[in-house]
Amino acid sequence: MAHELDLLLQAAHLPGPYVVVTHSYGGIIAREFLARRLQDVVGMVFGDAEQEGSATVMDVPWEILFRLLGDLDYFATVGLDEEHQLRPEEWSHVKIDSERTQSINDAENVESVSSCDRLRQKQQIQKPATGRGTDRELQVIRDLVDRLRTKKEPLQRAILGLSRLSQFVFIGKTGHNVQLTRPSAIAEQLKWVLDHVVSATRWFKLLG
Repeated sequence: MAHELDLLLQAAHLPGPYVVVTHSYGGIIAREFLARRLQDVVGMVFGDAEQEGSATVMDVPWEILFRLLGDLDYFATVGLDEEHQLRPEEWSHVKIDSERTQSINDAENVESVSSCDRLRQKQQIQKPATGRGTDRELQVIRDLVDRLRTKKEPLQRAILGLSRLSQFVFIGKTGHNVQLTRPSAIAEQLKWVLDHVVSATRWFKLLG
């Protein structure tokens, strides 16, 4: 993909310099592009991006995650339908372009008051709900959550080693899709990079 991006930029006659903004698996592609065009990349913004240690350290059980998701709508399940900060037409394009977008069934109708007695007899409040997934699968997900809490930030901070001029910003109350829920925060970091690029360019000109 980095090779294809390189070819696209050449075909579009966009020689650089480049500031690369990336998210999730795009972090891997961006790093490959950096390796190809090291002299042309003057800055990078990583938003909850993957790096070379992500797969082995996080060990995300994708098969179980997708099985548990089942026919649920991904965007609704993770809260993006309510938390995104895009314009309606932009959000519509995101959903259309996503392979995971599916129609979600209407919530089950609430049973009539007369059924409450039968429901109470099942003692569901006194017993753990079965929900989706086996006990083993649910434990795998709990273990993943524990890894995310303890190992995600160190992986992100390790990316700072790409440059002597870098900063780490923790954005609270958002999930993995920070580019959708807090696009302004990504824009702020992009401005930070661009400001430093402009400043460095001025110094080089002064030094001749």
